[in-house]
Amino acid sequence: MKMKRFDLLFATLAIFIFWQLLAWVVNRPLLPSPVTVVLAFGSELQRGLAEHFLASLWRVLASTFLAIVLAAPAGLVLGQSAR
Repeated sequence: MKMKRFDLLFATLAIFIFWQLLAWVVNRPLLPSPVTVVLAFGSELQRGLAEHFLASLWRVLASTFLAIVLAAPAGLVLGQSAR
């Protein structure tokens, strides 16, 4: 179990290092560094991004619930059909 966590941590770190190196090589606004992205993300969270995230999460959960409640019984009924 500890090895899997180490592998995940190593892979994540490797991705961020590769991203940073690539950002230095490209050196354009097209590919910002991971630090710039994390800082911008934190700034946007404070300016209302969290509210939008929660609204989207509510829509996903509500639609999943409706799909289960409506489609599961319909599938069971249709599955009993001889045709």
